[in-house]
Formats: sequence, structure tokens, C-alpha cells
Amino acid sequence: MSQGSEVLYQSALARAPWARRMSDADLLAVTDDLHQRLLANEDRGSVLADVFAVGLESVGRGLGEPVSETVPALAAILWGGGVVRKGVEVEDRDANAAMAVVLYAHAVSVGAAGGVHLVLGSETEAGWAASYLAVVLQPLGVEVGYLSELATAQDRRRAFGAAVVCGSYGAFCLDFLKTEQVGGPGDCFPRARRFAIVSDANEILIGKSDAEVALLRREEEVDGRRFQAMAEFAAALSRPEHFLVSPIAGLDRRDLILTVAGKQRLAENWGIDDESDPKAVLLESDLIEALRAEYCYTEGIDYSVADGKVVLQEGIGIQADHAFTGGRRQAIEAAKALPITPLEVPLATIDVPAYLRLYDSLSGLAGGPSAPASMFGDLYGLAVAGDKPRSDLSEQEKTRLRVDRWRRAVSGFRQEIDELRAATLATQEFLPMMRSMVEAAVRAEVAAAENNIRVLIPAMSRLYPIHLGVADFEAGADAIVPDAMAAFDRRVQAVGEDMLDKAARIITRRFIDDLWSDYLTLQNAIFNACWAADDYDGYRNRTAEQFRRTMENIRRETTRYLFRVDVASVLATE
Repeated sequence: MSQGSEVLYQSALARAPWARRMSDADLLAVTDDLHQRLLANEDRGSVLADVFAVGLESVGRGLGEPVSETVPALAAILWGGGVVRKGVEVEDRDANAAMAVVLYAHAVSVGAAGGVHLVLGSETEAGWAASYLAVVLQPLGVEVGYLSELATAQDRRRAFGAAVVCGSYGAFCLDFLKTEQVGGPGDCFPRARRFAIVSDANEILIGKSDAEVALLRREEEVDGRRFQAMAEFAAALSRPEHFLVSPIAGLDRRDLILTVAGKQRLAENWGIDDESDPKAVLLESDLIEALRAEYCYTEGIDYSVADGKVVLQEGIGIQADHAFTGGRRQAIEAAKALPITPLEVPLATIDVPAYLRLYDSLSGLAGGPSAPASMFGDLYGLAVAGDKPRSDLSEQEKTRLRVDRWRRAVSGFRQEIDELRAATLATQEFLPMMRSMVEAAVRAEVAAAENNIRVLIPAMSRLYPIHLGVADFEAGADAIVPDAMAAFDRRVQAVGEDMLDKAARIITRRFIDDLWSDYLTLQNAIFNACWAADDYDGYRNRTAEQFRRTMENIRRETTRYLFRVDVASVLATE
């Protein structure tokens, strides 16, 4: 226990008799008083000692018996933001009580503004925790909310209106995706993420460190021939000339690597000249999945067939959570000559560590055989207190750290998209940003034309209503940007600043959602192609190139649409 935690622990014990003398009515009234004392800049240490003492007393009354002295010790360490390892002497009851005390302390600190979250491993656990916390915290006037993975936007807003929110890691991640990545104005309520406690640090912080949560959309049309053709092509390849199959360290699985000859055969068969072409990226991923279906997956172990449909098992391959978004199920269906089901494409994704790193403070309790302290430090920057942790890393733990390293390589792209999308919802005046996007789109087309006026003028005419005179053609690229900016100003004057501002926000969001979804599919395909070959630099470079193209497409398509669309019809859709 750190020196600060030890002081808080002893101070809370010293104030316990004071809290014990309170009536139920006194306990109900004291929370707001403690919050006001913190706002008044009273000595934080003395106020927190009272907060902890009150929390301990309420938990004891809720349980019907005094809490053990282990509880304030655990709570003091959790308050500091870290991982507490439970030894055999710590009962689950004490751990739950400690989490309740710390949740109360943070609820007092932030008031009723939310941002105090308990993250659990399943919907069932979250429901139980919400019921338990209601018993011990509502007598203190602290409302407890329950966040379900299936909750409506209204129910989610209601849950986050509580001072303490309980939910599974999946529910919190999905809420983030819906409110801050793909939700419309009616669902844009960014959450405060000040503090979180993870109920089981081993299960969630480490066990789910390679898990990714996706918000999916099922495609309406089924392109069965795509997967059937690839299955036929894969069957014509030979091993080891075109591909290699090897075990995956620590995962009891096999994976597959395309050889140079295999990639060349693919390119020749489909007429591919540029490996960075999105079509090439998807074809390579489809081929890998078709070969995996034949050589890496076993019916009855990795998947089963029920009523003519493939059901994938938990933990298949190296990226279990992408099983339904990367064409894996469809590849198996093609290999088994089954009807091809529609693809489910990601609208937005976030991995569990990336979500949890959004919190200002994070802590958790580790029960059972614990992961090495270095993993908590590398993944989350968390200190570890309690019994001595293992220092060695298993092959599976090394793989999880490797997955996190790869995902962090592309995390900046998601942040950039998040910021652009947030600007369409929150920026006071969006038109200046839209004007910059138009200019960037025009400059990108100018650069691509390489000063060839016969290429440049048609490209510009597709982008905006070009207004150059014959004499301006000689100036070429130098005349294009001012002409485009003048066209934008004319559009503003014709439509009106307020109406065009609203339309630009809607149009930009639509193209972000569509093109970002396409990018996520490509990113997954690139991961698919690079992971087994351990080509980290290739993954980083190829995803960066595809993101550059995605941003160019967002700017280009938004510009083209903004100049030509009927603004009134756009506004009528919102």
C-alpha cells in the first residue's frame, strides 16, 4: 500500500465511530454536504476520510453486518488508480464492498455529473452489481444506473444520468460507438469518463485485451459468387509453393501465410497491378480466409453446421471478434458448399484497452492466478499492489501485447475520424471547416493531375461548377483553387449560411460513416494478410496509405455532393 493509501485507510478507520452514530436520515443528507465541502476547497484528506467512513457505514448497514478492516484497505488502494491483487484472505464480499466505497467516493467528488463507472465481464454480472449497489448506495442518495448492451438511446441516457453506472465492457464500448462515432444528433451525448473500476482485472484488462467490439451493419445483397470463386481458386493452389501453414504460438491454433508466388498467382488471376488498391487488399484477405477454411479450421472444434448455417465457436483463429466481419464465415460456407450468408460490415470498432484508456483514472481487482504486473503497466500504465505477481509472460500474453501494439499503430486514425465527426455535431460554425475541406479536396485533385490541363479541368468539373475563362486555362493549377473558393462563396450566398452549415454537417457525417466503414473492412483485411507473416511495418504502412485515401475520399465526395445536392431535401431527412 502506498503512503497516501495508508493515510486514507487509517483516517477512514478513525472516523468510523462518527459515521456509526448517524441515523439513516443523517446518512441520506450527508452526501451533498461532503460534496460541498470538497467544492469549498476544504482539506481534501479530511473530507475523503469522512467520505470513506460514511461509505463503509452504509455498506455495513446494507449487508446487515460490519465490514471487515480489509475493505477500507482495498478501497484506499483502488482510489489511487491501480490493480489490487486479492490474496486468499480477501473474500468476494470484501472486494464488492471496497468497490462500492470507492464508487461512492468518486460520486461525491464529481457530484451527479456521472462518469463513475463499474465495468463488468457480462450482462448478468452488471445486473447483479446494479442491484447490490442500489442497496448500499441509494441510502446515501446516490442513484445507480444499469447499462445494457441492448439498451435504446433513451435508456442509455437515463443510465448515464445516474452517479454510478454499471455495465459490461461490451455495453460501455457499444455506447461509445453509438454516441461518439456513428450516432446522429439525437444520440450525441458524450459521456464523462472520469473514473472506472474493473470488476475482474485479469478477465477484462488482460483476458479481453485482444478483443474488439464492433457495431455492425448487415449488407442487403449477398455476393455468393465472390466467395465461391475464391474457394475454387484456393483449391488450385499448392502447398508449400503458394502458401505455408504453421502453428500459432500460445494459441493452440494454426495460421496461414501466402508466399510471394501465391501473391503473384492471385495478382495474375485477377489482373491486379497495385497491391495497395482496395480491391487487391480484399482479394488477398478473401484468399487467406478461403485457405484457412480448408487447412486451419476443423468442423466440431472451430465451427459447427446447424440448419445449413455455419456457427463459429468462441476463440477461433487469431482474431475471434472479427469472425463475422472479415468474410470468415462466408469462406467456410463456400468450402462446405453451403448457401452464403450476407456479410456484416463494421460501422465502427474499438478495442477494449483503447476504450478503458479513455478514463482519467482506472483501477481493478485481480482474483485468482494473476497476470504479470508488466502487462497491466504496458497496456494501461497501472501500478500493482498486493501479493507478488508473476514476472514471466506466457506465449498467449505475449500475443496479447503484440495485438495491442498493432492496434495502437492505427489508433490515431480513429481519433482523427472521431474529431472530424464531433466537429459536425459540436462546432459552433462548421462552414469554415467545410471551406477548408473543399480547398483540400481541390488541391488533392490538382496534385493528382500533375499540371496536365486536359486531366485537370474534367476532374475539377466533376468536383464543383468550374467558372474559369479560356485565358485562365493557361494558368492551370494556380487558377483552380481561387476559382473553387469563389464557387463555394457563391454557394453560401445562394443557399444561406445557416442552411448550408446544417446541410454540410449532415453530408459530411454520411460520408464519414460510409467511407469509414469501408476503411475498417480494409484495415481488417490488411491485418489478416500481415499478422501471420509478422509484417508490422507492412501493416502500419498499408493502413496509413488506405487511411490517407479514405480522408481524400471523404473530402472529395462531400465537396462534390455539397455543390450539387438540393439542400432542402437534405435537411428534410434529419
